[in-house]
Amino acid sequence: MTDNNDKPESNIVPGNENIPEKRDTTQEDAESKARHEALFSDLDEEETPEEIKAQRDVMWKKVIDMDSRLGVYQQDKLTLTAKLNEQNAEAALALAKIRDLAEAEKASALEAFVKEVVPVAEGLVQSLGAISKEQREADPKFDKLTQGVEKTLSQFMAAFNKSGGKTSAPKDTAAGVEPETVAETTPKASTLKERVIRETETPEEIRAERDYLLQQMAEMANKMSKAQQDSLSLTRQLAARKTEAGQALLRLQNQLHEQKAFALEKFVKEILPVVDNLERGLTAIPKAQRAADAKFESLAQDVGKTLGRLTAVFNKFGIRAIDPTGEAFDPEKHEAVGTADSADVESETVVSVAQKGYELNDRVIRPAKVVVKP
Repeated sequence: MTDNNDKPESNIVPGNENIPEKRDTTQEDAESKARHEALFSDLDEEETPEEIKAQRDVMWKKVIDMDSRLGVYQQDKLTLTAKLNEQNAEAALALAKIRDLAEAEKASALEAFVKEVVPVAEGLVQSLGAISKEQREADPKFDKLTQGVEKTLSQFMAAFNKSGGKTSAPKDTAAGVEPETVAETTPKASTLKERVIRETETPEEIRAERDYLLQQMAEMANKMSKAQQDSLSLTRQLAARKTEAGQALLRLQNQLHEQKAFALEKFVKEILPVVDNLERGLTAIPKAQRAADAKFESLAQDVGKTLGRLTAVFNKFGIRAIDPTGEAFDPEKHEAVGTADSADVESETVVSVAQKGYELNDRVIRPAKVVVKP
């Protein structure tokens, strides 16, 4: 067994067991004192008034220089902000002008198309107007066919009034454009008070002035750092916005070029049913009746001429019919509405066309409805 008397002697005084042992801080105190002396050796209270005055005079030169540089940095920031706002305004205006130009070109294209199409319809209206009331009353079948053509022309005029007859000059969107802006901050006036040269100064006055200058130097250093950071940020924004504006203009130009190419699409889709009805009306006039009766032949010729003129106008504006009888089925251009067997064609071939399709500048605006051999 170990005798209790052999236990090591404790440094804790009996009765003071909760008080920790005092730590030796001599080394830390020495290091702290050294740091203090390194940072504030020039501000030692033991310095002579002449030394403090010399320090004060040097600080005045530094503060005046810093104040001048701060003004330059703030002016640079204001100049960059103005440039950024000007660049934003120019980009917004350029985009608006492109939109205006595109709208004007679309309106012009539609107007040109309407000017070509309307006379075609008017020509058929005049031909129908030349048919006498007696001719129509004397032959109910002829009157029914004539009514069908008139109804088709009414559909055309309705489509014209809906889409093509209400063209108007585009709005000047550039006039009301509101570009993104960055707030411009006027450089603040210097807060540095004017130096007063005194013939006699007390040590307390010199120290107070030096302390004021130390505070001014710290504040100016912070302001200069912020102004430089703001200027750097604005410089980067200028470069980034310039790139973004160029890309946006290119994208818009591409989009509007495509819109211009297909400016007629809506109106053309409106009048395609009219063309379909005219074609059905023409096939509804039997060849035998056309040969036997001049009025049926005249009506068929008028409808045929109208279709021919419409086709010519369509071709002029990049509109092509899709009539794929005997061609391989193409799901991009054809819509299968049924199947039929045929010994004359291979599988997946269009046997007949239920309704012609149409393309506008090589883009399908209505697929052809077809019957396909399975």
